[in-house]
Amino acid sequence: MSGPLGRFRDLPEGPEMILLPAGDFAMGSAPGEPGRCPDPQEGPRRAMRILRPFAIAAEPVTRGLFARFAADSGLLHRGVVRRHADGGGRPDPDRGFEDPGFPQAEDHPAVGLSWHDAVAIADWMARRTGRPYRLPSEAEWEYAARAGTRTAFWWGETIGPGQANADFREGYAGRPPAGVFRGGTCPVRQFAPNPWGLWQSSGNVWEWCADGFSEALDRLPGDGAAAPARGTALRVLRGGSFLNGPWNLRNACRLGDPAGFRHVSFGVRLACDVEVGPRTGFGDR
Repeated sequence: MSGPLGRFRDLPEGPEMILLPAGDFAMGSAPGEPGRCPDPQEGPRRAMRILRPFAIAAEPVTRGLFARFAADSGLLHRGVVRRHADGGGRPDPDRGFEDPGFPQAEDHPAVGLSWHDAVAIADWMARRTGRPYRLPSEAEWEYAARAGTRTAFWWGETIGPGQANADFREGYAGRPPAGVFRGGTCPVRQFAPNPWGLWQSSGNVWEWCADGFSEALDRLPGDGAAAPARGTALRVLRGGSFLNGPWNLRNACRLGDPAGFRHVSFGVRLACDVEVGPRTGFGDR
Protein backbone atom coordinates (compact mmCIF):
# COMPACT_ATOMS: atom_id res chain seq x y z
CA MET A 1 0.00 0.00 0.00
CA SER A 2 1.48 3.35 -0.98
CA GLY A 3 1.54 6.36 1.29
CA PRO A 4 0.32 9.93 0.82
CA LEU A 5 0.40 11.47 -2.66
CA GLY A 6 0.93 14.99 -1.40
CA ARG A 7 -0.12 17.72 1.02
CA PHE A 8 -1.77 21.10 0.66
CA ARG A 9 -3.34 23.87 2.71
CA ASP A 10 -6.13 25.93 1.19
CA LEU A 11 -6.23 28.64 3.89
CA PRO A 12 -3.43 29.97 6.09
CA GLU A 13 -5.60 29.32 9.15
CA GLY A 14 -7.05 26.07 7.75
CA PRO A 15 -5.88 22.51 8.30
CA GLU A 16 -3.06 20.87 6.40
CA MET A 17 -4.66 18.30 4.10
CA ILE A 18 -3.07 14.94 3.28
CA LEU A 19 -3.91 13.45 -0.10
CA LEU A 20 -4.34 9.69 0.16
CA PRO A 21 -4.49 7.21 -2.70
CA ALA A 22 -7.26 4.75 -3.39
CA GLY A 23 -6.57 1.41 -1.78
CA ASP A 24 -7.73 -1.64 0.15
CA PHE A 25 -7.65 -2.38 3.87
CA ALA A 26 -9.13 -4.71 6.47
CA MET A 27 -11.77 -2.86 8.48
CA GLY A 28 -12.67 -3.89 12.02
CA SER A 29 -10.89 -5.66 14.85
CA ALA A 30 -9.36 -9.09 15.30
CA PRO A 31 -11.33 -11.54 17.49
CA GLY A 32 -8.78 -11.47 20.32
CA GLU A 33 -8.27 -7.71 20.45
CA PRO A 34 -8.72 -6.51 24.06
CA GLY A 35 -11.67 -4.18 24.57
CA ARG A 36 -13.33 -4.94 21.23
CA CYS A 37 -17.09 -4.76 20.88
CA PRO A 38 -18.69 -8.11 20.05
CA ASP A 39 -19.58 -9.00 16.49
CA PRO A 40 -21.16 -7.67 14.39
CA GLN A 41 -20.21 -4.13 15.51
CA GLU A 42 -16.46 -4.49 14.92
CA GLY A 43 -16.29 -7.71 13.00
CA PRO A 44 -15.73 -10.07 11.48
CA ARG A 45 -13.08 -8.01 9.73
CA ARG A 46 -14.02 -7.23 6.16
CA ALA A 47 -12.12 -6.18 3.07
CA MET A 48 -12.85 -2.57 2.21
CA ARG A 49 -11.85 -0.72 -0.93
CA ILE A 50 -11.42 3.04 -1.11
CA LEU A 51 -12.22 3.68 -4.77
CA ARG A 52 -10.95 7.22 -5.18
CA PRO A 53 -8.14 9.37 -3.81
CA PHE A 54 -9.31 11.82 -1.15
CA ALA A 55 -7.76 14.27 1.26
CA ILE A 56 -8.08 14.22 5.03
CA ALA A 57 -6.90 16.76 7.56
CA ALA A 58 -3.68 16.12 9.41
CA GLU A 59 -5.39 17.21 12.62
CA PRO A 60 -8.88 17.90 13.97
CA VAL A 61 -10.45 21.32 13.49
CA THR A 62 -8.82 23.62 16.01
CA ARG A 63 -10.50 25.95 18.45
CA GLY A 64 -8.93 28.86 16.54
CA LEU A 65 -10.41 27.81 13.19
CA PHE A 66 -13.81 27.06 14.71
CA ALA A 67 -13.86 30.52 16.33
CA ARG A 68 -13.32 32.11 12.90
CA PHE A 69 -16.14 30.03 11.46
CA ALA A 70 -18.49 30.85 14.37
CA ALA A 71 -17.80 34.58 14.08
CA ASP A 72 -18.25 34.56 10.30
CA SER A 73 -21.43 32.47 10.33
CA GLY A 74 -23.02 34.00 13.42
CA LEU A 75 -23.27 30.60 15.08
CA LEU A 76 -24.50 30.77 18.69
CA HIS A 77 -22.80 27.75 20.17
CA ARG A 78 -24.29 26.77 23.53
CA GLY A 79 -25.70 23.72 25.26
CA VAL A 80 -22.61 21.54 25.63
CA VAL A 81 -22.81 18.39 27.75
CA ARG A 82 -19.82 18.15 30.07
CA ARG A 83 -20.31 14.62 31.39
CA HIS A 84 -20.35 11.22 29.71
CA ALA A 85 -23.57 10.47 27.85
CA ASP A 86 -24.05 7.37 30.01
CA GLY A 87 -23.49 9.38 33.20
CA GLY A 88 -26.69 11.37 33.04
CA GLY A 89 -25.13 14.55 31.62
CA ARG A 90 -27.42 17.36 30.55
CA PRO A 91 -26.74 20.26 28.20
CA ASP A 92 -25.40 23.34 29.97
CA PRO A 93 -26.95 26.45 28.38
CA ASP A 94 -23.97 28.53 29.52
CA ARG A 95 -21.31 26.31 27.99
CA GLY A 96 -20.03 26.48 24.43
CA PHE A 97 -16.81 25.76 22.59
CA GLU A 98 -15.36 29.00 24.04
CA ASP A 99 -15.68 27.72 27.61
CA PRO A 100 -15.82 23.92 27.75
CA GLY A 101 -14.87 23.72 31.42
CA PHE A 102 -11.10 23.29 31.06
CA PRO A 103 -8.33 25.51 29.67
CA GLN A 104 -7.76 25.57 25.91
CA ALA A 105 -5.52 27.45 23.49
CA GLU A 106 -6.20 28.10 19.80
CA ASP A 107 -4.19 25.00 18.81
CA HIS A 108 -6.41 22.67 20.86
CA PRO A 109 -9.24 20.85 19.08
CA ALA A 110 -12.63 22.54 19.00
CA VAL A 111 -14.93 20.63 21.36
CA GLY A 112 -18.62 20.40 22.06
CA LEU A 113 -19.42 20.04 18.37
CA SER A 114 -22.57 18.35 17.15
CA TRP A 115 -22.66 16.51 13.84
CA HIS A 116 -24.57 19.48 12.44
CA ASP A 117 -21.79 21.83 13.60
CA ALA A 118 -19.24 19.56 11.91
CA VAL A 119 -21.15 19.61 8.62
CA ALA A 120 -21.56 23.39 8.89
CA ILE A 121 -17.84 24.09 9.21
CA ALA A 122 -17.13 21.73 6.30
CA ASP A 123 -19.63 23.68 4.19
CA TRP A 124 -18.02 26.96 5.31
CA MET A 125 -14.59 25.69 4.24
CA ALA A 126 -16.06 24.66 0.89
CA ARG A 127 -17.55 28.11 0.30
CA ARG A 128 -14.30 29.85 1.21
CA THR A 129 -12.01 27.64 -0.85
CA GLY A 130 -14.11 26.36 -3.75
CA ARG A 131 -13.06 22.84 -2.84
CA PRO A 132 -15.66 20.21 -1.76
CA TYR A 133 -14.90 19.87 1.95
CA ARG A 134 -16.98 17.35 3.86
CA LEU A 135 -16.87 14.83 6.70
CA PRO A 136 -14.97 11.60 6.04
CA SER A 137 -16.85 8.33 5.82
CA GLU A 138 -15.96 6.01 8.67
CA ALA A 139 -14.27 3.68 6.18
CA GLU A 140 -12.09 6.57 4.98
CA TRP A 141 -11.41 7.54 8.59
CA GLU A 142 -10.24 4.05 9.58
CA TYR A 143 -8.20 3.67 6.38
CA ALA A 144 -6.38 6.93 7.17
CA ALA A 145 -6.01 6.19 10.88
CA ARG A 146 -4.55 2.73 10.29
CA ALA A 147 -2.08 3.99 7.66
CA GLY A 148 -1.45 0.47 6.42
CA THR A 149 -1.41 -1.21 9.85
CA ARG A 150 -3.66 -3.94 11.27
CA THR A 151 -2.96 -3.54 14.99
CA ALA A 152 -5.24 -2.11 17.68
CA PHE A 153 -3.42 1.24 17.45
CA TRP A 154 -1.30 2.38 14.52
CA TRP A 155 1.86 2.00 16.63
CA GLY A 156 1.04 -1.48 18.00
CA GLU A 157 -1.11 -3.44 20.45
CA THR A 158 -0.53 -1.50 23.69
CA ILE A 159 -0.96 2.13 24.71
CA GLY A 160 0.38 4.52 27.31
CA PRO A 161 0.15 8.22 28.27
CA GLY A 162 3.16 9.08 26.10
CA GLN A 163 1.22 8.07 22.97
CA ALA A 164 -2.22 9.65 23.35
CA ASN A 165 -4.53 11.76 25.52
CA ALA A 166 -6.95 9.45 27.33
CA ASP A 167 -7.98 8.38 30.81
CA PHE A 168 -5.04 6.20 31.85
CA ARG A 169 -6.43 5.58 35.31
CA GLU A 170 -7.57 2.39 33.56
CA GLY A 171 -5.16 -0.23 32.25
CA TYR A 172 -5.31 -2.00 28.92
CA ALA A 173 -4.22 -5.38 27.51
CA GLY A 174 -2.45 -6.42 30.69
CA ARG A 175 -0.73 -3.07 31.13
CA PRO A 176 -1.51 -1.68 34.61
CA PRO A 177 -3.12 1.73 35.07
CA ALA A 178 -0.66 4.59 34.61
CA GLY A 179 -2.70 6.92 36.80
CA VAL A 180 -2.58 9.73 34.25
CA PHE A 181 -5.71 11.76 33.49
CA ARG A 182 -5.16 15.20 31.97
CA GLY A 183 -8.78 16.28 32.45
CA GLY A 184 -8.98 18.16 29.16
CA THR A 185 -7.63 18.46 25.64
CA CYS A 186 -4.06 19.05 24.54
CA PRO A 187 -2.66 20.69 21.37
CA VAL A 188 -3.64 18.86 18.18
CA ARG A 189 0.00 18.22 17.25
CA GLN A 190 1.11 16.73 20.54
CA PHE A 191 2.42 13.12 20.45
CA ALA A 192 3.64 11.49 17.24
CA PRO A 193 1.71 11.44 13.93
CA ASN A 194 0.91 8.14 12.27
CA PRO A 195 2.95 6.97 9.23
CA TRP A 196 0.68 8.91 6.87
CA GLY A 197 0.94 12.15 8.85
CA LEU A 198 -2.31 12.15 10.86
CA TRP A 199 -1.99 13.56 14.35
CA GLN A 200 -4.06 12.12 17.20
CA SER A 201 -6.34 9.80 15.31
CA SER A 202 -6.39 8.07 18.71
CA GLY A 203 -7.52 10.19 21.64
CA ASN A 204 -8.00 13.86 22.54
CA VAL A 205 -11.45 14.17 20.87
CA TRP A 206 -13.97 11.89 19.21
CA GLU A 207 -14.30 12.80 15.53
CA TRP A 208 -17.62 12.90 13.67
CA CYS A 209 -17.94 10.97 10.41
CA ALA A 210 -20.54 11.37 7.68
CA ASP A 211 -22.23 8.00 8.24
CA GLY A 212 -25.45 7.02 9.85
CA PHE A 213 -24.54 4.58 12.63
CA SER A 214 -25.06 0.88 11.96
CA GLU A 215 -24.60 -1.77 14.65
CA ALA A 216 -23.30 -4.20 12.03
CA LEU A 217 -19.98 -3.68 10.27
CA ASP A 218 -21.09 -5.85 7.36
CA ARG A 219 -23.91 -3.40 6.53
CA LEU A 220 -21.49 -0.64 5.58
CA PRO A 221 -20.84 0.04 1.88
CA GLY A 222 -17.80 -1.88 0.67
CA ASP A 223 -16.52 0.96 -1.51
CA GLY A 224 -15.59 3.46 1.19
CA ALA A 225 -18.76 5.55 0.85
CA ALA A 226 -20.65 6.80 3.89
CA ALA A 227 -23.51 4.65 5.13
CA PRO A 228 -26.91 6.35 4.77
CA ALA A 229 -28.79 7.31 7.94
CA ARG A 230 -31.68 4.93 7.10
CA GLY A 231 -34.06 6.58 9.54
CA THR A 232 -31.69 6.61 12.51
CA ALA A 233 -30.77 9.84 14.25
CA LEU A 234 -27.39 8.41 15.24
CA ARG A 235 -24.19 9.42 13.50
CA VAL A 236 -20.74 7.87 13.75
CA LEU A 237 -17.81 9.08 15.86
CA ARG A 238 -14.31 7.61 15.81
CA GLY A 239 -11.03 7.82 17.72
CA GLY A 240 -11.86 8.13 21.42
CA SER A 241 -11.14 11.12 23.64
CA PHE A 242 -9.40 12.46 26.72
CA LEU A 243 -12.37 11.26 28.79
CA ASN A 244 -12.19 7.63 27.64
CA GLY A 245 -10.31 4.56 28.72
CA PRO A 246 -7.63 3.21 26.35
CA TRP A 247 -9.86 0.62 24.66
CA ASN A 248 -11.96 3.41 23.13
CA LEU A 249 -8.90 4.72 21.28
CA ARG A 250 -8.49 1.58 19.15
CA ASN A 251 -8.63 2.07 15.38
CA ALA A 252 -11.71 -0.16 15.10
CA CYS A 253 -13.78 1.35 17.92
CA ARG A 254 -17.11 2.75 16.73
CA LEU A 255 -19.52 5.09 18.56
CA GLY A 256 -22.98 6.30 17.57
CA ASP A 257 -24.66 9.39 19.04
CA PRO A 258 -27.50 11.73 18.05
CA ALA A 259 -26.59 14.25 15.36
CA GLY A 260 -27.60 17.19 17.55
CA PHE A 261 -25.62 16.10 20.63
CA ARG A 262 -22.92 18.57 21.68
CA HIS A 263 -20.62 16.70 24.03
CA VAL A 264 -17.46 18.19 25.48
CA SER A 265 -15.39 15.36 23.98
CA PHE A 266 -16.72 15.66 20.40
CA GLY A 267 -14.78 17.34 17.57
CA VAL A 268 -14.20 16.78 13.85
CA ARG A 269 -11.48 16.09 11.30
CA LEU A 270 -12.36 17.34 7.82
CA ALA A 271 -11.96 15.57 4.48
CA CYS A 272 -12.42 16.73 0.90
CA ASP A 273 -12.76 15.31 -2.56
CA VAL A 274 -9.86 15.88 -4.93
CA GLU A 275 -8.95 15.11 -8.50
CA VAL A 276 -5.41 14.06 -9.23
CA GLY A 277 -4.53 15.76 -12.50
CA PRO A 278 -1.67 16.95 -14.68
CA ARG A 279 -1.87 20.62 -13.71
CA THR A 280 -0.53 20.27 -10.18
CA GLY A 281 0.03 16.54 -9.83
CA PHE A 282 -2.60 16.51 -7.10
CA GLY A 283 -5.46 18.50 -5.73
CA ASP A 284 -6.77 19.91 -9.02
CA ARG A 285 -10.16 21.51 -8.40
